[in-house]
Amino acid sequence: TGGKKKEDLQIPPSTMAVWFVVTSSTTNVRAEKKFSLDSSVESVKNSLHLVVGVSPDSMILQLKTTDGNVICSLFPDSALVGDFPVADHLNLHVVDTNPSANLCTEFSDFSNVEKYMMSDEDYDKRKGTFREFKQRHLTKPKNQSEIDEKNAQKQERVQNSEVICEKVSIGSRCEIGSNSSFPKRGKISFVGRVHFAEGSWLGIELDEPYGKNDGCVKGKRYFSCPKKYGTFQQPQNVRVGEFPPILDDDDDSDDEL
Repeated sequence: TGGKKKEDLQIPPSTMAVWFVVTSSTTNVRAEKKFSLDSSVESVKNSLHLVVGVSPDSMILQLKTTDGNVICSLFPDSALVGDFPVADHLNLHVVDTNPSANLCTEFSDFSNVEKYMMSDEDYDKRKGTFREFKQRHLTKPKNQSEIDEKNAQKQERVQNSEVICEKVSIGSRCEIGSNSSFPKRGKISFVGRVHFAEGSWLGIELDEPYGKNDGCVKGKRYFSCPKKYGTFQQPQNVRVGEFPPILDDDDDSDDEL
C-alpha cells in the first residue's frame, strides 16, 4: 500500500532531453544542441546537417567524453537517443565519411602555409598604412594656441550667461529660440548655476508639454512643474518679455537638457 502504480510514475521533464556539444571532423564548428531522448539517430543526423554541413548519408555519430574519449557510435539510424549512455554536455562528434570532404579540409587548413612577416621598421617606411594615418591624425597634439582660443571662448560664454541672468527675474514670461514659426513660450522658474553644466542657466516652465523634465535633472530639483513642461536653457537662447501663451507648438530642440 502507499506505492504508486507503474503507469502513474512521471519522468521529470529535465530527463526527457539531453544537451550535446556538437563538433565535426571537417569544420571548426562547436555548438550546443538539445535532442529529445525519443529522437531517432536518423532525425539527429538530419538536424545536424544544418549545423555542420555534412550529408546525413555520410555521417557517423560518435559519442565522446569531455576529454575526447569515444564512448560509442550511434547506430543504427532507427535507434533512439535514449538507447545510448547519453548525458548532458557530452561531445557528439560528426565524422564525415565522404572522401572529398577530407580534400576540402586540406585546402581550408592554412596552418602549414608559409606566411610573409614584415618587420616594424619596414612597415613604418610604407605610405598609406593605418599606422601612418593614426600617427598623423589620431595622435597629433593640438596646437596650444587653438586650445587657448577655445578655452577663452568658453569662458566668455560662461561670463555672458551670468551677466544676462542677473537681469532676469523669476516669473518673467519668455520665448525660446529664434524660430518664430515654432516658438516655445513659458515662464522663468529658475535662474542660476546648475550641477550638470558650467555657467548660469534658466529653468523654464513651458506653456505646452514640449520640455524634457519636470524641473529635476540628474536627481537634483531646481523647480517643480508637470512632466515634460520643464526645460533648461542657456540664457543666450532665451528672450524675456511680453510673450503670451500660444497653441499647437510642435518644435523639439536638441539644445534642451
